[in-house]
Amino acid sequence: MMESKLSRRVAVEPGIWHEPDDGKVQLIGMRCPNCGEITFPKTSRCLYCQNEEVEEYLLKNEGTVTAASVVTRPPAKHYRGPVPFAIGFVELEDELRVWTPLASSDPEVFKSGMEVELVLQDLYQNDEGDTVVGFAFTPKEEALR
Repeated sequence: MMESKLSRRVAVEPGIWHEPDDGKVQLIGMRCPNCGEITFPKTSRCLYCQNEEVEEYLLKNEGTVTAASVVTRPPAKHYRGPVPFAIGFVELEDELRVWTPLASSDPEVFKSGMEVELVLQDLYQNDEGDTVVGFAFTPKEEALR
C-alpha cells in the first residue's frame, strides 16, 4: 500500500518574512542601532556605516507603488513562477523603498501611487510535491478578498 504525502508550503527563500498568527505577513529587514538605517533584505552588517551589530527589524506590511513594470518572459531558464508578472518599487510607510514582486489577477493594474499590502502567494510545486511560496504586494482591495 502506497502512502500519500501531504503537500507542505515552503518558502522560496527562508528567513525573508515573518508570518504571525494574525496572518499579517511582514518582511524581515535589518536596522542599524549605530546609524539608524533600515534595509531589506537583512544583512550581517550595516550597508551604510559597516557596523556589525545589527538588529532584525520587521517592516511595515503596507505601502505605495512608486514604479511598476510587467515582465512577459521568464527571467531565467530555471524560473518556475508565473508569467507574465509585475515587479516594482513599493515605498513602505516612512521606512524604505523595496524592489518587489507585485501580485494581481491583472499585472497591468499597478500604477504609481497605488496602495498595496504584503501577501504570500503560491508560486509552483517543487520536485518533492511541496507548494513553494513567495511574497508579493497586491492592491489593498484584492488583499481583503
